[in-house]
Amino acid sequence: MPPFPGRLNNKKAAVLVPLIWGQDIEIVVTIRASKMRQHAGEVAFPGGRPDPGDSSLLATAVREAEEEIGLEAYEPLGRLSSVPLYLSDYRMEPFVAAVPLQVFRPAPAEVEAIRFLSLGELLSRPFIDVIPYVHHGVEHYFPVLDVGQRFMYGATAFTFLEVLTVLADASGRKLPELRSGKYQWSDVRHGRVKG
Repeated sequence: MPPFPGRLNNKKAAVLVPLIWGQDIEIVVTIRASKMRQHAGEVAFPGGRPDPGDSSLLATAVREAEEEIGLEAYEPLGRLSSVPLYLSDYRMEPFVAAVPLQVFRPAPAEVEAIRFLSLGELLSRPFIDVIPYVHHGVEHYFPVLDVGQRFMYGATAFTFLEVLTVLADASGRKLPELRSGKYQWSDVRHGRVKG
């Protein structure tokens, strides 16, 4: 994706997309702690900005996952498309890893909770909600997913949709259709599902 209007999106941040293989594939996400300075309470993948000692962006993503969720083992599988962040000049660089079932330990200062999202359940949904927007005369879509009482949106949801697309193709299943109209930005900007 190109930079958002008025942004350079030239700074790098890296996230890890952990996948647990079993009878179903589970995708691991976090709920960020409500006292975080930025992106408090949002659904996210573990990740952050590079440290000087990180040898690569993958190393950044793994280090952050170790710190945030107590990741102990992983096997890198590949890299997904980079996604610009709407509210800053950062560009999110996602890496996918297979992780064995393990005891995750959320870091309380950064992670309120860890959620495990079932690929089977996600692909059996009748549709995925999107919010349309127009950029340079072309209509695009922001995906929005319900995760319990929270919304997943923004760069995390773009990456999540790409993961679902790849996993659906690999397993010979169909991605649910994208459907607009249920949510507007006013519904998701606070991150909590009403009702």
